[in-house]
Amino acid sequence: MSKSVVAIGPTIMSATGLTETAIGTSWTVPIGTKAIYGVKISVAAGTVHDAVLTGVPRLRIVSDDVKPNIAPCEMLAEPQGSSPVTSGNSASQWESRYYPLNIPVKGGEVIYFYGTLYVTKTTSEWMGVDIYFGTDGVMGPQYHYKMTAATYATTVTAGAAHRDPTTYKISGSKITAAFGMVWQTTSTAAVGCIGKFSLDSTDFKTPYGISWNQQGGGGILSVGDLAVHMSRAGYINPEEGPQLNVPISDPCNITQTFTNGPTNIVGAFVTGVQYI
Repeated sequence: MSKSVVAIGPTIMSATGLTETAIGTSWTVPIGTKAIYGVKISVAAGTVHDAVLTGVPRLRIVSDDVKPNIAPCEMLAEPQGSSPVTSGNSASQWESRYYPLNIPVKGGEVIYFYGTLYVTKTTSEWMGVDIYFGTDGVMGPQYHYKMTAATYATTVTAGAAHRDPTTYKISGSKITAAFGMVWQTTSTAAVGCIGKFSLDSTDFKTPYGISWNQQGGGGILSVGDLAVHMSRAGYINPEEGPQLNVPISDPCNITQTFTNGPTNIVGAFVTGVQYI
């Protein structure tokens, strides 16, 4: 029995928001492989870091050869680090997340990877993907991931709830983790993006929704100097800590909201879920 990892890319992504770029060309699963265990996503500056603009990366994995289907598999990646004061002045990236997949394969399947930025930038970013695979069988349930299709704006008002009227749909049995990111779109010194995310649905088989506080984004000293990181509810990797267990109807429509804490800068947010 063996387990290994292969690096795909890195490839520079399009600087145009919501425009997909193929990461590498494709990956053919080695003969004898029985499972794809998961992936890690890495992002870095392609040239210099934009002033003010925050990169918000997403990975999508697809294959017509893998049964059961990989899709949907849309993952929010840890961002490059911050909205810097000047080009190149950025906080370092947090460690890349490991996203379990647990996809059974036979070998020979062709898999494609696509990177996207939610935000249009003047300079783009590189994305690389590490794929963990092996000759052992799958090690748990197959995970799916779904992200919102586009960003939704926030305003400056303290305590304001920004409820996206466009829902997103998943098809499964339960949500095991949720994640979100909020960032500035207008630079203002002395304030940040502070608040909480929530997901709600009449298709949740619970009397409550899911809500969690954001990480990063506190008050800033200089214009543009806002640290941005992915925020998580439940552990994406069950080996690191407890996951959520929110039973859902199939299909399940989800509404996302970001609620300001104190008076915020103008910003935007996205959310997503991991589910089985």
